[in-house]
Amino acid sequence: MALNIERYEKKEKRLGYAGLCALLPNWKIEHEFLSDVPAQALQQALQNLEPAYTNFFQKRADFPKFKKKGQRESFRVPQGFKVDSENGRVKAPKIGWMRYRKSYVEEEMTSAMKRASQIALGAAIFVAGIAAGSLHARSAAVQNRFGQPKTVLHVVVYKFRDNVSNYDRERAINGIKDMAGKIPGIKNVWLKTGRNQIKDFSGVYAIEFTSAEAAADYAESPVHEAWSKMWQEQRENSLSFQVSNP
Repeated sequence: MALNIERYEKKEKRLGYAGLCALLPNWKIEHEFLSDVPAQALQQALQNLEPAYTNFFQKRADFPKFKKKGQRESFRVPQGFKVDSENGRVKAPKIGWMRYRKSYVEEEMTSAMKRASQIALGAAIFVAGIAAGSLHARSAAVQNRFGQPKTVLHVVVYKFRDNVSNYDRERAINGIKDMAGKIPGIKNVWLKTGRNQIKDFSGVYAIEFTSAEAAADYAESPVHEAWSKMWQEQRENSLSFQVSNP
């Protein structure tokens, strides 16, 4: 925000989310402590500036302000985290396991999960369709044999921005396949949305990881970070879910 204020005073064009993300690698070199932070948390912080500026220019809010230390200190990591509600723990990338107070926090998390479950229904249908194909009943008299692998299924429901061309949409989805060939721990990918029952969303993709550790490493991979910059520019919204077995 300080950079954009400086550019405004010099009558230079404001940098948007993509322009600021491009500066992150240099900022990490100048300020080493930024490398200790999950990359996606930094990207989410930059993304927060976009609606703040939009609301200001459309006269819906005051000019964005710097947060004061100690007030509403928080960060977001959209994937690569774990929640152990039974033991009151949460695991974040690069930080590890942390304790949290149950009561209010857990109620908020439960409420968010309930709201997300309505949208997750479409993703569940997508995954169920995959499972149904491999577990097709051979005989009504014979019980199906099934497994519960320790792999992690990462499912993302996404919506592209209206101004994104079909070429760029296809390039972004194909980028997932390119990542699968470069990031260790990715076992399978599903890229084609056969049926989409989630209103206003463009589609669904899924990535299967060999383990929870592989899923966490994926979130921090430079290959994923490079693809994510392009993805953030083209998608309007997305929701991610991770499914595994006990």
